[in-house]
Amino acid sequence: MEDSFYVLDTLYASNTHFFAGGQVIAGIETRCPSCNSLFPLQERGTINIAINHLGKKGFVEYLWNSHTLPIFRIDLINLWLEAGLSGFITKPVQIIGWFRNSKRPLPDTIPCYRCLIPINHVQLTEPSPEGEKCILCGFTKYNFPKIGNYLSNGLHIGMSTWNGADFFGLIGYPWIFCSNQVLEITLPKRYKHISFIHVYNWNKWEPFDINKWTSKAYYNYINNFLIR
Repeated sequence: MEDSFYVLDTLYASNTHFFAGGQVIAGIETRCPSCNSLFPLQERGTINIAINHLGKKGFVEYLWNSHTLPIFRIDLINLWLEAGLSGFITKPVQIIGWFRNSKRPLPDTIPCYRCLIPINHVQLTEPSPEGEKCILCGFTKYNFPKIGNYLSNGLHIGMSTWNGADFFGLIGYPWIFCSNQVLEITLPKRYKHISFIHVYNWNKWEPFDINKWTSKAYYNYINNFLIR
């Protein structure tokens, strides 16, 4: 079954400078009083975004943001809701203005966005855990390689920790995992700014080396890992 798990990717699917994005305005994170790790505050109401840029494409199905929150346009959220996909709630998102110019008017038409929040979480078997799970928030530190290195075997999810949900997360980490059903429902709609990466392939790509790659060649290389 783990063969059918994916990371819902918003980082590599498209250049984030080409579409709208902004800064999350204060207060959506807190620290666990036990282990001091950062984790999302799911009880928060509206998430406020101050726009940095619109890019050439404007508002697309994913709203880039400074905290890498999974913020999606309402038509994509509705696609998943109408299909009966499980394992998530959503929080409202409000675009409150421009980040560096509060007097600049916002565009006349802005789509409705919602932030997807997984309500189910798993643990990994690879990379291996480093220490015990926090008894208060559930955070587990894993033996991820240092920055600049890659995972030779990708990610492996502990099947005993998965409850069958279509969307699920990893406490303390930004990833949204999903089932094969999410992929099958989403791909026919041909969204261009999200993609899927098999968990076994996550971060198996080599880091960029200016002496080895051109930007275009590296993009094409990374694209081999993306499902869209």
